[in-house]
Amino acid sequence: MKESFKKIMEEREYRKVLITGHSFGGAVAALVAVDIVKENLAKKNKVTLITLGQSMVGDKDFAKAYEKEVKHSYRVVRRGDSIPYVPGQERGYEFNGREVFYDKYGMQSDGSTGFKICERGKDFDEEGCSGKQTNPLRAINNDEYFRRNVTKYGLKCK
Repeated sequence: MKESFKKIMEEREYRKVLITGHSFGGAVAALVAVDIVKENLAKKNKVTLITLGQSMVGDKDFAKAYEKEVKHSYRVVRRGDSIPYVPGQERGYEFNGREVFYDKYGMQSDGSTGFKICERGKDFDEEGCSGKQTNPLRAINNDEYFRRNVTKYGLKCK
């Protein structure tokens, strides 16, 4: 797969890479993003990662190293989703990248942007970021993002 990716990157004029993933697949996508940069398969400024409900990947040292390599990284988290907190900070895991937190169920906006961008280690526990959630966290809340059941949506891919 690495050789195929290298060939495609050599053939493309713009060479931008967008990596996406949902839930535990988002964690895998984060590892792929950092691997692409570390293996020099694409330049740092050309790789963008966007995940939906991504679980935690590594510890604090990994998160710091990751953020130096993957400059454009966005973890979209919706209110009530429990998966982004697995396996948990109490076990030594840490969030990576910027969090884009939607505090409304269904992720509908009330005329404002509807989300807040939260930086790891700076404002994660501030009002409007997922660290301040007081509502029940449930795994079932991981299925729907942007009013689409992303778990079922991916099953349609051939």
